[in-house]
Order: sequence, then C-alpha cells, then structure tokens
Amino acid sequence: MTAQTGTDRVAFFEGVRVAAVIAVLPADEIVFEREMLARGFSAGEARKAARLSGLERRRVAPTGVTAADICAVAAKTLLDDPRENGNAGSENPEDAVDALFFVSQSPDCLLPATSSILHGRLGLPAACACMDLNSGCAGYVMGLLACASLVACGAARRALLLTGDTQARFLNPDNRVTAPLFGDAGTATLLEKGGKDETMSFLWGGDGARYESLIIPGGGARIPPQAGEGPDAPFNAVITDGLGNPWTLGEYGQLWMDGLAVFSFGVSTVPAHIRRHLDLLGIGPQELDRLALHQANRLMLETIAQKCGLPLDKVPMNTLSRYGNLGAASIPVLLCDEFAAANIPLRKVMLCGFGAGLSWASCVLGLEKTRFSPPLTLTEADFGEDRQTAIRRWHERFASA
Repeated sequence: MTAQTGTDRVAFFEGVRVAAVIAVLPADEIVFEREMLARGFSAGEARKAARLSGLERRRVAPTGVTAADICAVAAKTLLDDPRENGNAGSENPEDAVDALFFVSQSPDCLLPATSSILHGRLGLPAACACMDLNSGCAGYVMGLLACASLVACGAARRALLLTGDTQARFLNPDNRVTAPLFGDAGTATLLEKGGKDETMSFLWGGDGARYESLIIPGGGARIPPQAGEGPDAPFNAVITDGLGNPWTLGEYGQLWMDGLAVFSFGVSTVPAHIRRHLDLLGIGPQELDRLALHQANRLMLETIAQKCGLPLDKVPMNTLSRYGNLGAASIPVLLCDEFAAANIPLRKVMLCGFGAGLSWASCVLGLEKTRFSPPLTLTEADFGEDRQTAIRRWHERFASA
C-alpha cells in the first residue's frame, strides 16, 4: 500500500520483517591518527581531525578480496544457521531464497551482475531473481525497499540483501581528503513474511543535479581508459590541489569528493527528510527507539541528531570510530555492532542512508524479532581468487577457445 502527500511518497508494507543481519569485516586495521601523521599532519592536527571526524580506525580488505567475497561469507553464515533453516521450512535454506540483491559500488565485473556470480557461489535455485543496485550510501535502505516490495506482494517468500564495498580500491593513500575515511565490509540481510503487525515504511529522494559532489569520474563509459595510454596521458595525469592532495581519473577510477558540499547536504537535506518521514507517519522523534544513520562523519551525525530533536544516546555512532565510513554497508554493520548483545527495545527504529547521487532514503520498522550477530572477522580461508590467478586462468581459457 502506498500513500502520497503532494510530492512525498511513503511506501508502507504490512507483513514483512527483517529476519536476520550478519556483518563481516576484514582483519587488517589502519589507525587514523597514525595514518594522518604519515601523510604530513602534525600530532595536534591529527588529534583534531580525529575528534571532528569521529574516526579512530578502519578495516581494509586484503589485495584480491572483493566485496562479493566478503558478502558471500556473510550470506553463507546466515543461510547455514539452523534457525534460518527452520524458518525456511526446508532442509535446504537456500531453496527458500527467491530474490537476491547485491548493493555495491565495487562489483566483481562489468558483466554479468555480481548478484549472478553470488547466486552461483551460494547455490541458490534457478528461480531466484538476481539484481545489482548501485545507490551509494543510501543503498542499504533502497535494497530493503526492493526486497520488501517483493515479499509484500508475494513474489518472494524470502529475499536476501547483500551489501558491501571494498572502497580502498578507489583511494590514493596520499590523498588526505578521502583515504583516511573509508573502510571495507560485507553484510547479509534476510527479509521474510511476517505478521500483520510487522510493518515497514519508506521515504526517499534525490538531487541528481549535484551528482558531481561525490563521484568516481574515470573508468566508466563516459571517460573510459583507452588502450595504449601511458602514465603521461591526460587520463592518467595526477593533479595536485592547493593542499597537496593528488587527484586523477585513472588508477582504477579514483574517488572525488567535495567535502564541504557533501557535509552541507548531510546537515541540511537529511534532517528535513527525517522530520518529513516522521510527520507523514504521524509520529514524533521521541517515539523512535533508535535512529540508525549512515556512518559518515561524527560532526555530521551529531548535527543531524540535534536538528531532529533526538538525544545522542538514541543515535549510535560508535561503528564510525571502529570501522570507518563503510558506504552502503555502514547501517547493517551498525545494527550488528550495536544490537547483537544489547537488551534494548527496538519496536520503532528509523534507518537513514545518504550520499552519492546525491540521494537519501529512510525506513521505519520494528526490529524486535530480528536476529543480529556480532560482526565477524574475515579469515584467510575466506579469500577469493587473487588477481594473478584470475589473469592466468583467463589467458588459458582464451588460448583454448
């Protein structure tokens, strides 16, 4: 059922619940202040930057490990749990997954969709629908919207949402604007049919006119790399800004961020969006048990909470300091990190993601029946095929065609 008020659109679903959430993070850890010192900051500047950003450390995936590898571990852990097997009503829980969505900015391939690759790795049934979504940091909520839509209309009994990124691949370690911010993670979320009293409401928006505020401009069809271009070609040229930060279109597509524009967007558009969603539902911020925001920047999160009239103890932000900005995976990692061992009411929770696009989306739902597991650490046994092995395998395949 969808209610509309002017240009606002609230999608409201009954009988859908989030059954379980699993998060997996790499073991390798980078300490923020040490990284800033190594990049030319003084000790005082490094401490100030850490305090303002809320960053202390971040996790980075080993070379050759992709977002799909980490998400596959999360999905297998979730689906192999006997409790999910029982919920599926089948001896093989994979048989009861009717839809798979993969949300990421770092897919394995340009073609096919990484969701199809994961479909094979997980042994899902042929009737399972697969789709990739690239919605930036709003991607987790948009992925929930896609999954909830299918479950609510009866097209899927259970839908599996895999969300993850290996963002370090898009960062120049010498760039002090972007490199210290982003970490890597993979998550799995299972949605299924619930009772009539289990509801989810969604509200979303976007401002595509400002898409260049947060973008990987090089490497796609608009500005592609070309065969034969050397390091001195314009595509690979490194341009240094006034603060000494290097930027390029090359190097597997480096992330560009207009930090001031993104911060302004976060503290202006997002609070207004949250208040509007609550108004459309006829509830006040005090009725929320928790507001789970995309973990972007501590000052931004505190400002959003203040503008929404919520105390900071209802707006968790510890995962930002522990793991860094995890993109679309930041909300499910937060849910696992904060709620796996907590004994707190989660009758009414708002999730809100915002970022590249520029885009934003929120969901209000109950999480009392959701199973959260503490974040798991990736092991070497979980690593996928490394680059050199993949190149060699494809060369052999080309030669034998």
